[in-house]
Amino acid sequence: MPSNRRTVTRSSPTGLRALQPVRRITLMFVAVALLLPLSWVTSSSSASAGGVKHRFVLAPTATAEFPSGIADLSEPSGQAPPRATSFPGYVQKYVQDFNGTSLPAKWDVFTGKANGGSGSQWGSAHVVVGGGLLSLNTYQDPAYNNQWVSGGLCMCGAPSTYGAYFIRSRETGPGPTIVELLWPVVAWPPEIDFNETSGVIGGTSATLIYGPGGQQSQVKRTIDMSQWHTWGVIWTPTSVLYTVDGRVWGRFQVPSKVPHVAMTLNIQQQTWCSSNFACPTSPQSTLVDWVSEYKAIPRDPVNVGSFAPNASLLTSPLRVQVASLAERIQAQGDLRVALIGYSASMASSSSAVVISERRAVAVENYLGAALKAIGDPDVVITTIGRGSATPVASNHTAAGRVLNSRVTAHIS
Repeated sequence: MPSNRRTVTRSSPTGLRALQPVRRITLMFVAVALLLPLSWVTSSSSASAGGVKHRFVLAPTATAEFPSGIADLSEPSGQAPPRATSFPGYVQKYVQDFNGTSLPAKWDVFTGKANGGSGSQWGSAHVVVGGGLLSLNTYQDPAYNNQWVSGGLCMCGAPSTYGAYFIRSRETGPGPTIVELLWPVVAWPPEIDFNETSGVIGGTSATLIYGPGGQQSQVKRTIDMSQWHTWGVIWTPTSVLYTVDGRVWGRFQVPSKVPHVAMTLNIQQQTWCSSNFACPTSPQSTLVDWVSEYKAIPRDPVNVGSFAPNASLLTSPLRVQVASLAERIQAQGDLRVALIGYSASMASSSSAVVISERRAVAVENYLGAALKAIGDPDVVITTIGRGSATPVASNHTAAGRVLNSRVTAHIS
């Protein structure tokens, strides 16, 4: 579908940004269910495109694993923003508690109307900061001939590629749809919607739009949106993970479809009255207590090796190393591992690439089996061998040949 556009009011000259309509003609997906409490999960989705199955895996846990806030009765929502150390393996990059009376730096308000006339009208007066809250307010505005006008904004001054975002928010009632999402800086798609109500108060959805024509995967959840919740998205180079109140409720794990471009955090309301969709009957607000952003801390790579000269078969010592790697991944709760194979072959660049790829695949196969054996089958494993046509060290020394005969694992 053609994208909508809205004007962004900012301290710099006004610009235009595109927005995909909330009501979409979607692909129909096959439900995937795990043996999980139904109070947590209502559905999951998968789709096939180009012969590859794209799947959301729903995996809520009994206890909170991700930041959701810290109990604090002085906060409007009863919880203060999470600490800088609340997310192991990540560092807090930004936190905003909206304690002032004006919009903080880096945030820009939406104004204007969506293309086609069926989407929302945004007004700068409909975004208010006060009382420790950011409020987006939808009401019939006399300044717009009593049209339903909504609030929206983006952290346009702070784009990022990958990271984790957490928003503590609630809705006062049904009517306008609320969307908390990541939006590309340059061109759509992609788009990551991690809380989108479609105008209802009893549930929400999360949608990853990844391909031409709006190819997407979506998962839905029944939950009381009038209560305070902490909505999160953890975006890595290989996966998109959705959380609510610190617990996982959706995971997309197709590395080739995960966005790899700079995106910004957006929070917005929309109405679609001319389409008989998400049309309010009374004024309603989206209340946001705080926003927190984290960035992953790079970890030291783990080396598996060394292979015998020109060989790609795992020896017994290498199997022990890979089994140990599997245990480490499970203990840390990691979601992905990238395996980079190297080669000490001096015959030719082409043979070096073949050997390095075979080594990476050999480690992948054994690591996958080891993870499955210890009950951790959902880790995403990717392999790369193309980068070792040029050795990383000299093959003319024993130490160099050891470095060029290994597989390096980057886990996160």
